[in-house]
Amino acid sequence: MSGRMQFTLSLLSFVGMAALASCGGSEDSGRVSRSDFDFLRLGMSYQEVVSRVGEADRDVGSGIHIMVYDLSDGTQLMLSFPSLDSLMAVHLYDPERDTRELILPNPASPRSSIGSAPPAPQWPDPRLGPPLAFRSRAPARPPASGH
Repeated sequence: MSGRMQFTLSLLSFVGMAALASCGGSEDSGRVSRSDFDFLRLGMSYQEVVSRVGEADRDVGSGIHIMVYDLSDGTQLMLSFPSLDSLMAVHLYDPERDTRELILPNPASPRSSIGSAPPAPQWPDPRLGPPLAFRSRAPARPPASGH
């Protein structure tokens, strides 16, 4: 093979690799926003999530799967799965402020989904009275004596 042909093949290889590398786009182009996850509900599988928003950026869990999605605003959505078959909780983490907010489960909503949950009721609710742990109990009767 002549020197000129080797140079041409090398140049074409370089141009081809550069073209493939540029297909990735910018770093933020593939990121999702929090609103892209409004469909989430407790109990759904990881595969259901992947079919809607794609694979998570990483799994940081130990003992359970904690699938992390890096969002376009710099926050992270963390989906907790004890097994990949059932979503257990969702947290929003802000690394800039080092804060974590529980998104799901929402105790105010028995169906718990991100989209339209009402605000949680304030406790103590005077209509409900104190929690069972704080209610007084009748004293136990002494054991019957056998005569």
